[in-house]
Amino acid sequence: SPPPAPRPAPAPVSRPAPAPAPAPVAVAKVTPPPPVVSVPLPEPPAPAVPTDLAVHREAAGQGRLSASTRSELEAVPVYDPTFEQARTYLYEDAKARGDLAARKRHLDALFELSENAYDPALLAERGALDIARGDYESALANASLAERYWARLPSDLVFTRKAMIHETQAAAWQAIFYRSAGDDADALNQAIRAWERYQQHVAAGSRSDLVKRADAQLASLGDVQARLQ
Repeated sequence: SPPPAPRPAPAPVSRPAPAPAPAPVAVAKVTPPPPVVSVPLPEPPAPAVPTDLAVHREAAGQGRLSASTRSELEAVPVYDPTFEQARTYLYEDAKARGDLAARKRHLDALFELSENAYDPALLAERGALDIARGDYESALANASLAERYWARLPSDLVFTRKAMIHETQAAAWQAIFYRSAGDDADALNQAIRAWERYQQHVAAGSRSDLVKRADAQLASLGDVQARLQ
């Protein structure tokens, strides 16, 4: 038999041309935010005096605070918890020394605290200071305001501060009368009534020395009233 015919060679396979590489995508350049820096708030300065200021109580009451101690206490800032105590000692020291300017400055500083605006003890002190400074109308205003809020007084201050209130009112009206050269009869009557209230109050507290003071003032004003009638 004849040999088989040769098979035809396979046709070449045409391969697709490779796809062109994709064009690079433009990526926006992102700048990272700057790091956050935490800046701590400055610490308030430490008070220049010990936290417990009671060590100055006795010296303050006797007007014996040294100049350096007074400077240290006056440097206590208003936000410090010991501010009121420091100013109270400064006020007491100035009062004992008879320094009216320093006394007023420290009392004004205490009134910078809003909670002291209607403190009857401080208002009574302000009225007494007004008498010493010759501001009699202001003395009456402060004493009257202290009297209105006297129920807020702690029990250990009721007697002394009410006595101070009545004495301030009496002394103010008396000074206003004398300032008028005897023409203000109403001021004279007000002074007598205020000294009578003072007299009754100190008598109830068994203070015979203060009763004698009231008696002397009432006797003097009574003589003036009799001459004017």
